[in-house]
Amino acid sequence: MTTSPEWTRKPGPYGKGTCGAKHTHVSGHRVIHCGHPTALWPYYIITPAGETVLAPNGRGFRYLADAKAEAERRALIK
Repeated sequence: MTTSPEWTRKPGPYGKGTCGAKHTHVSGHRVIHCGHPTALWPYYIITPAGETVLAPNGRGFRYLADAKAEAERRALIK
């Protein structure tokens, strides 16, 4: 998991766990956990324009670090 001052984390509805947590990048890109505790591909990105971004396999990202890396890459493009 990347821990950078460019990211803030808001816990999900169940407290400190990952389910439903939202990670916001300074660019406005958000990485969100779907909320399902046993999801295999739980993370997806919401861009500042409101577009939903999935992993290249057409599903969510399996790892938070991968979703954050893609969000950061997209932030650099714009």
